[in-house]
Amino acid sequence: MPNSLYRRILLWELENAGSASDGCDLYASRTGRVAPLLRVAATAGRICRRSSNWMALVWSAATLLSLAVLAASLRAQEAGSTALASRVRQLLDQPKWESSLWGVHIVSLKDGSVLFSSNARKHFLPASNMKLFIGAATLDALGPDFRFETPVYGEGTIDAQGRLLGSLVLVGRGDPNLEGRAYDAEREDLEAADVPGFMLKIADQLVGRSLKSVVGDVVVDETWFLHEPYDPSWALENLLWSYSAPVSSLAVGENFLKLEVLPGETEASPAFIHPIPVETGLTFVNQVKTTGQGWEAWMGIERSSDGRQVTLRGEIPLRHAGLKYNLAVPDADVFAGQLLKFALAQRGISVTGGVKTRRLLALDVLEQGKVSLDRAKRLQALYSEERKLASVTTLPLRETLKIMMKASHNLYAEMLLRNLGARTTGVGSVETGAAALERFLEKTGTPKNGLSLNDGSGLSRKNLITPESVVRVLQYMEQHPHRAVFLDLLPVAGRDGTLKNRMKKGPASEHIFAKTGTIEFVNTLSGYAIGKGGERLAFSIMVNNVTATAREVREAIDAICEWMTQ
Repeated sequence: MPNSLYRRILLWELENAGSASDGCDLYASRTGRVAPLLRVAATAGRICRRSSNWMALVWSAATLLSLAVLAASLRAQEAGSTALASRVRQLLDQPKWESSLWGVHIVSLKDGSVLFSSNARKHFLPASNMKLFIGAATLDALGPDFRFETPVYGEGTIDAQGRLLGSLVLVGRGDPNLEGRAYDAEREDLEAADVPGFMLKIADQLVGRSLKSVVGDVVVDETWFLHEPYDPSWALENLLWSYSAPVSSLAVGENFLKLEVLPGETEASPAFIHPIPVETGLTFVNQVKTTGQGWEAWMGIERSSDGRQVTLRGEIPLRHAGLKYNLAVPDADVFAGQLLKFALAQRGISVTGGVKTRRLLALDVLEQGKVSLDRAKRLQALYSEERKLASVTTLPLRETLKIMMKASHNLYAEMLLRNLGARTTGVGSVETGAAALERFLEKTGTPKNGLSLNDGSGLSRKNLITPESVVRVLQYMEQHPHRAVFLDLLPVAGRDGTLKNRMKKGPASEHIFAKTGTIEFVNTLSGYAIGKGGERLAFSIMVNNVTATAREVREAIDAICEWMTQ
């Protein structure tokens, strides 16, 4: 509190002390000992006179003491915030960050006061800090207990011999977590399987309906989303890997396969290549040789332009434990259809036809050069509930969001962005999802069109947001009915998620709840900090155009977190 205001309050209290009830006289009249009290008062310097008030003065003295304590506390807090600001400024002014752009915004959640701000309204590439927006908006729109349902329909009747006389249709409804897994800090990645558990659940339900065969095709319908498997701005070299898996409304096995490369039995023999699942629809060209023990393993992987052929070239020494790679599948819908056929065969259900897909292609829904939602919805197939043969409902949304936030799962974020659009317009796309996200951000105080929202994962280099906009979302969620759920989604320093191995010691350990973000030349961290006295802060730290090592940047960001929690 400023000193001038402090003095004005003190003067007001003293000036108004005489307006209180005359406590000394009232007490004396009630006890019948007026004269002795006056003599004592006179001896003591006539403190208590008829025109003054002993109780009021005592009360004023107590008020003075309280205000002094409050002022001291405020001065301590002000000194703490000043020290924090001074430390952060000194860090940002270091010569090694001269070519980098830093944006830092730190706000007290108690009163909204800004403790430090630099470039808070400038645009930054956020990397995976985009997931903070997606997580908050999805939780706000659907709630933590929302569950996705993925249905299977029969386009025909089942005869007395258990034959479905028509196609079997698996319909994607945008569930990223078809395997129904909960977040596990010790095993964050999905364990690939030859037959995903989701598919076995479908097959078992069909067996329960006495289905023996499908006289028709297995059809995969992904028209809940516009067919936009990749963002054009994603780096081309990333598309091979699982963290850039194609986006679809049906993501069986999270749209990736695991590839194991093991040494052959003898030197110079070909290596063994083992894809999981086996039924991938891909052709593998093995040019990997086995070398003698002691040699270093190396590998090069290339996928053909149509995505259906993968060539491996390299060397792996005898007795090597093996190399493992998670590769994105080229066509998520085809991959899902093949896995369903395989799961049906495992349960004794034959399929006479092949795998077909239903896609909502952008070219098919254009009108006057723009995507027409009305046209898109007319092209979506409709299914009657009477023809539903099976369905899988997975875990509550909070579990899916926890995987997305703590493990920074890109596919989950992309699918949830499109779900935001699908729930409001009937068609999931980047455009409809971004529009829904903008409406959410407006509720938090960020002006519409003030940002560039190009994907959900943060892989795109066309995303532009501000540290201030992130802190506004954090402030909004602090007052949200699902505040506790949102906090539980975030990685915790030194404990889990992408912060598991950061800030393991010191005051920041388990006192920083924040989302990380990293792509080339970009490093970000935004979330909540809990100070030594329990004060809660919302912060966003964004670093762009950085050429220092990732370790140097992380250490600088972590230092700010240490200062916030001291």
